[in-house]
Amino acid sequence: MNTVQLFLFAYLTGLTVAGLFSAVAEALVRQPVGFREPFVSENNIFASLAVTGFGGPAMLLNDTLAAWRAGNFRSIGLAGVIALVNAWALALGIVVMQLVWAMVL
Repeated sequence: MNTVQLFLFAYLTGLTVAGLFSAVAEALVRQPVGFREPFVSENNIFASLAVTGFGGPAMLLNDTLAAWRAGNFRSIGLAGVIALVNAWALALGIVVMQLVWAMVL
């Protein structure tokens, strides 16, 4: 794979993992994922970190879009959050690919 293909594969892997994780979490809890209970809890920090790590891009985008629709968030801030979500998805994809690579070898 060349660099561009690897970059795109990592990005799409991150989007897929975040989407699948968020869809399963929403189906189990029956509410949209976000940075609130039951997804993030002070009582169980490690589980909260895992949920945030894998579902964070969707959680951040859900919370930001809700604030933007309510008029509490400006469009320029929304653009910044979308850039951050994309970077988070890329980083998540890299981490997941490294974990899979470590399990294969």
